[in-house]
Amino acid sequence: MKDIRRDFKEWLIKQGYSEKTKSGRPSTVYEYISQINKVCDIVYLGHNFPQWELLAEDIYPILGFYTLCKKEDAQITADNISQTKDFLINFLFRMRAYKDNIDNYFLIEFYFNGFLIDKYSLIEMLMNYLDDNNYILCKFLGTPNERKKHRVALTKFFEFLKDPQYINSYNKLRTPENIESFYNNIANSYNKLRTPEDIESFYNDIAKKIDVLISHQNQNDNSFKLMNRITGGNSSRPPQIDNSKDEKVNPQTVMDILRISYNTLKRLNDILVPDEDGKYNIDDINKFINDNFVASKYTDSPILHDTWWTVKEAHEKTGIHKKRLQRLRNPDSTKNEVAYIRVSREIYIFYPPDVMRKCR
Repeated sequence: MKDIRRDFKEWLIKQGYSEKTKSGRPSTVYEYISQINKVCDIVYLGHNFPQWELLAEDIYPILGFYTLCKKEDAQITADNISQTKDFLINFLFRMRAYKDNIDNYFLIEFYFNGFLIDKYSLIEMLMNYLDDNNYILCKFLGTPNERKKHRVALTKFFEFLKDPQYINSYNKLRTPENIESFYNNIANSYNKLRTPEDIESFYNDIAKKIDVLISHQNQNDNSFKLMNRITGGNSSRPPQIDNSKDEKVNPQTVMDILRISYNTLKRLNDILVPDEDGKYNIDDINKFINDNFVASKYTDSPILHDTWWTVKEAHEKTGIHKKRLQRLRNPDSTKNEVAYIRVSREIYIFYPPDVMRKCR
């Protein structure tokens, strides 16, 4: 029986990637395998041989999601659904069985005539009725670092899957028994595909579909950025949402500025109340931020930052323990060491340069 994880490792080494650094620490090969393990853990709650095989079969909807949301959340409307409909149908069908596992990472929601719909079967049914008042939101709820690392590793895994040398590796098997075992394994992994030609065609077709998503993502980069009109803040004033073009924003902009997941945003609905279309009043969000912002005592930090750090990010980037971050906070701005916004009782975000000065 073939071991897809071992074969991926060998393929990476043949591509020139190293297993270890000069100092003996794990290197690129280990990193790619580690990231694929993490994706399998998210979707299938495990990362052993069977989960890697499932990922090989589900590579289109999963890699497709990371491709569509490469930099920003993807808002799918009547104007752009032609390039994304095939992916949406595939994702909603293939990932339906794993929805409970992936809800904290892959968000697909339909804002339809004032209702928020997150049931996959209903989204699939209603997507044919998109108009100017309705849209579908795709958002990766993990960190930007996770989004990038997962996408890069999945892209490399897909290159491996569609490599003819890997697909045709059955030629190296010497006995009829080995060949039969190999084909039985391939049949289980690749949706009952029986020949190398079928498997190659399967992945070539996916490659074309991924190219369509890449083209869509590139074409809509500018429109995605317009949806997230965040103006940066510094040690003396917080970031805000620009209200010069309209009065309301979609949920992803609120999540981006407050650095929270959609589930957290829903828990704040008694404070931050969406309208019947699921949008948020910009002035309400800016007031919430201003009311919960505490400047730091430092006035020499004019640099504006759109993205403020969560506690986890501050710790990962500087090594400062979260308990120390807690001690650095002070509601008195004349004594406060790190400018921050109190998003909720448990959630705070911090102005990066103030945090950085504390790790010097």
